[in-house]
Amino acid sequence: MALAIGIAALVSVVALVWAAYANWYVARRDRGTKRMQEIQGYIRGGAITFMIEEAKHMSIAILAIGILLWILFYWEVAVAFWIGSIFSMAAGFIGMNAATLANGPTTQAARRSVREALKVAFSGGSVMGMGVAG
Repeated sequence: MALAIGIAALVSVVALVWAAYANWYVARRDRGTKRMQEIQGYIRGGAITFMIEEAKHMSIAILAIGILLWILFYWEVAVAFWIGSIFSMAAGFIGMNAATLANGPTTQAARRSVREALKVAFSGGSVMGMGVAG
């Protein structure tokens, strides 16, 4: 059992290190032309607005479900649910942030080669997946 927990912890750390590296890789890329940056700003603004509105609505449901879990089971179950929900929302915000920041660099990389564009796009998208897995 201890070995399984150790392996799970190691895999989590590797996933989080990968997510941090991928985010760094995308952040240091060329953002593209002024027009690309302008369009990226619009996409990013819309995505962030959506995430904030979604978080407001989800918070109400999360609170209600947590209270129900508290009543039906133990308070520890409700607290675990709330903590998991907070981390899930945080992963969503971080992933959306990384994905929308990758738009400009991906477009700029596509001007050079499809391979480079796919590498940038994959790195931007993998931040969310690795963050959740970690």
